[in-house]
Amino acid sequence: MAFLGRNFHPLSLYAVFTYSHIALFVIRPAYNGIFQNAIDPFGAGQHNSTLILAAVIAALGFITVSLLYGMLKHPGRPNFTISPLSSGAWRTAAPGVVIVILAGVALYSVYVRQLGGIDRLLAVSSGRSVELTQALASSSGYFTSGLLFTFGASVLIYCHGLKSGRKRLAILGVALLAVGTGPQLLAGSRSVFLPLAVTLLVCFVWIFPGRIKPVYVAVAALPAFLLFFIIPRLLRQMPTDAPGSGFFSQLAPDQVLDGFFGGLDTAMIDAFAHQVAEQGSGQLPLANGSTYVGALGAAIPRAWWTDKPQTVDTLLNQALFPDTASRSIGFSFGVYSEPYLNFGFFGVVLFCAFLGVAFAIVDNLMMNNLSVFGLSLCALVVGSLFPIVRGSLTFDSQRLLIPAIPIILIYIGVQVFYTGQKERQLRNIDSRASGTAQSLRYSAR
Repeated sequence: MAFLGRNFHPLSLYAVFTYSHIALFVIRPAYNGIFQNAIDPFGAGQHNSTLILAAVIAALGFITVSLLYGMLKHPGRPNFTISPLSSGAWRTAAPGVVIVILAGVALYSVYVRQLGGIDRLLAVSSGRSVELTQALASSSGYFTSGLLFTFGASVLIYCHGLKSGRKRLAILGVALLAVGTGPQLLAGSRSVFLPLAVTLLVCFVWIFPGRIKPVYVAVAALPAFLLFFIIPRLLRQMPTDAPGSGFFSQLAPDQVLDGFFGGLDTAMIDAFAHQVAEQGSGQLPLANGSTYVGALGAAIPRAWWTDKPQTVDTLLNQALFPDTASRSIGFSFGVYSEPYLNFGFFGVVLFCAFLGVAFAIVDNLMMNNLSVFGLSLCALVVGSLFPIVRGSLTFDSQRLLIPAIPIILIYIGVQVFYTGQKERQLRNIDSRASGTAQSLRYSAR
């Protein structure tokens, strides 16, 4: 695939961003206009010109990303060179990996205990119920994010297992990922389904280039769409579905398309249009960067910082949809929403310029020689992109940062303890060799 004379991989950041933008900000409004008579899903009658303005703003953002990416992306194709970890480096990293996984499980165990035990967890996780939302909202994010903390370490195990040819280790990584994302998978969360699948796929494709043929992708496209987009929504709806509404009957083509492109799960541009209308009328003032300030202090408990600004989704839901917000039900507004809320058109252009530069940097990095650590981090970034495009950078990027931190810490540990030890050994060898040579010279005299 190419843009402005620059080749990019179908699983690159820019490619995934393009797929996400087209699905949410092009196909979605087109489907709504053609098959749903442009009816606003939020109950405000038919869409008016504000939806067109919202689409223009989104298009402006996408063009900005594309131009910056096209100018900074290096020409050529990725060489898929992944440097394996030596056995010594892995022995150094393994204790850190184990500690991260145990710490994440321990943190989540605190949440399970607060909730009332495993039975209670399974009861509230069997769909996206208000009860589950309230349970998550009432518990510390540090505990509920415990299993997400293990995600990065498990990806590292998977990548090392694939690259070193240790199939059991790779299978262990996948098993740990399945366990770590289990509660979210039970709740039918696409914010977990899709990043998991894309992250694993990116790791596999970069380690084994050419193994996945275009024909395989074509055959797997429909099952993957059902598995990672449609079935999670049906799982969430199961507790509230009317009796007799069969699960398999909802997999009919018209039901699938209407549920995905015509439902609230992809109604980002519809919600964004409400935001644009409220800002245009002056009812919703510019946030002037407050949501970014709040994001920088995300790790600070609100009890310690009582005036910490609200996240963009919380702020917008309370302002635009107060009835549902009061019941702990929220909607997403898309990646262009937050910069527009903070700084208007200028904010969208500036933010999307940043995205274009960031995409080019990461994609250029993935064209060169990568270590297992580098591949794990890049795969996490690519896998996390769809939830960010669907939501917001400051809030949804936490799903990326939390699993990325363990990988970075383990990498630093390997550099300090393993690399540092090797350098000391080399210095000792050099000093001993120098001493031996000096002794030989004295003996010769």
